[in-house]
Amino acid sequence: MGIFIGIDSIEPVTITSIPLPLNVLDLSANELNGPLLLGIQHTVNLEVLLLSDNKIGGSIPVSLERLTSLKLLDLSNNQLRGHIADSLCELQSLEVLHLQNNHLSGHIPAGLAKLSALRFLNLANNDLEGEIPKDFGNLTLLLSFHLGKNNLQGLLPLSLIELSQLEVLDVAENNLTGNIPDWIANYSNLQVLVLRSNNFRGNLPLQIGKIAELRVLDLSSNLLTGEIPNSYLNFSALVHVEEDVSVLGENRGERYFTRHYRGGHAVSDTVLGENIGRKYYLEDLDLITKGSERYYGYVFSSMTCIDLSNNRLSGHLSTEIGNLKVLMFLNLSRNSFNGDIPGSIGNLSQLESLDLSLNRFSGKIPVQLGSLDYLGYLNLSYNNLSGVIPQQGLHMITFDKSAFSGNPNLRGCPVESWKCSTHHSPLTPPTIDVKEDAKQGFSWYELSIGWSIMAGFLAVVLVLTFKANWRKKIFDQMDCVIQSVLG
Repeated sequence: MGIFIGIDSIEPVTITSIPLPLNVLDLSANELNGPLLLGIQHTVNLEVLLLSDNKIGGSIPVSLERLTSLKLLDLSNNQLRGHIADSLCELQSLEVLHLQNNHLSGHIPAGLAKLSALRFLNLANNDLEGEIPKDFGNLTLLLSFHLGKNNLQGLLPLSLIELSQLEVLDVAENNLTGNIPDWIANYSNLQVLVLRSNNFRGNLPLQIGKIAELRVLDLSSNLLTGEIPNSYLNFSALVHVEEDVSVLGENRGERYFTRHYRGGHAVSDTVLGENIGRKYYLEDLDLITKGSERYYGYVFSSMTCIDLSNNRLSGHLSTEIGNLKVLMFLNLSRNSFNGDIPGSIGNLSQLESLDLSLNRFSGKIPVQLGSLDYLGYLNLSYNNLSGVIPQQGLHMITFDKSAFSGNPNLRGCPVESWKCSTHHSPLTPPTIDVKEDAKQGFSWYELSIGWSIMAGFLAVVLVLTFKANWRKKIFDQMDCVIQSVLG
């Protein structure tokens, strides 16, 4: 049995003395505030507890340990404070634990490693500190692991090599150090790897290029050096268009719980039953694309991205970049790449955003860029590019001149605005030159006025012709006016 409730401003949040036994309790996306008080009566069979997107404060209650049947717990997007309660470590049936977007602090409890059934773990965007527990290598069923936007430090522990089923690893915006470990390549099912904004250093590991399913690679804002290995330009998932990439794990016959919690929609009844652990969230991420941080939901159906920006990478960009035909977002800005921009980049037919700014690229802008129909964001600023900006295709003349600034040897529209006067944006209809029309006779404006007057005159004539009583009244009125004028 499930209950889905919409409530406004209950303080404190009390879950006790519920009249009927429950399997699912959804109180998400309401205005609940104050501390969470959890009773035990009629909650021992609870399998799904959803309290996300409220204003619940205080600490995580110790009484949660009594919910021994709980498989899915979502307390995300609240105002919880204090340490992650050790009581959560007793929920041996738990498969999904979401505590992201709170104010939780302290170290991550090593006891969470006892949750051997755990598939989804999200502790992102809190104030957690210390190192990632080495015992997390025991979570061998883990599919999705989010620790981003905390204050974690140290290395990625070697024990994580045991997470062989992992499909998402996101540890962005922490203080992690060391080299990016080669053993990440053991994650043969990995689709999302986000290590953004840490202190990783050294070369890009060659082995990561062998992860065939990788669709999102974000290593931006680290201290990485060297060149881009060619293997990074041949990810199978970015080279070959798949027939169906709609949900995480679908190709292995797994069914997932497709609720998107940020939207606050009610949970589906289909989450109940024997396979509750195989119906989960579709993944969502915060990524920096098109020049700003953006939120992307359902990333496995819509997202392909490579972001290596703000590092110390160098060398030429290989022509093999053109192999990534499924790539939507490419950001190599704020590095030291040099040489020509390869024309093969025009093969990236799905590309929506391209940022190569703040590098040392030279030569001409390839004309092939004009053939990218979906390209909505382009930044080539602050390089050593020269020559005339290509005018082929519809896109190049629509970008703001800031996309090309800092290249003093570039010429043409839009950096030379006076050369854009003969071009019309494809989104702006051409204007009508009334003066030019006047040279050839009447303008369309004048003709439209003439037709309107003629139509009005004909209407009056027709009325006076067929309506005798109206005609008599009108002429009588006209006689009165004339006689009053003549005196």
